[in-house]
Amino acid sequence: MIKILKSYNDSSTIHPHQDKLKKLRKVLEDFQHGKGKSLPLDSQRGRMFEADLHKVNDLMEEDKEILTKEEMLEMNMLYRLYTK
Repeated sequence: MIKILKSYNDSSTIHPHQDKLKKLRKVLEDFQHGKGKSLPLDSQRGRMFEADLHKVNDLMEEDKEILTKEEMLEMNMLYRLYTK
């Protein structure tokens, strides 16, 4: 019997956290065009949103092999915050 293995060049195999970051980025964009649409950028919540969006963009651009535990926990908190 021959087994067919999944390709190791698959991006989800190499960097599984990148898919999660892309999903979080989509959630942030949805928030920005939905609930956050009327949010003033100079308000505390607006500045917090911009900082969170910047963090996610930086993590996506770094192309790190893995995220630290603290980074993963922070991304989980952001996901919960913006999906309410």
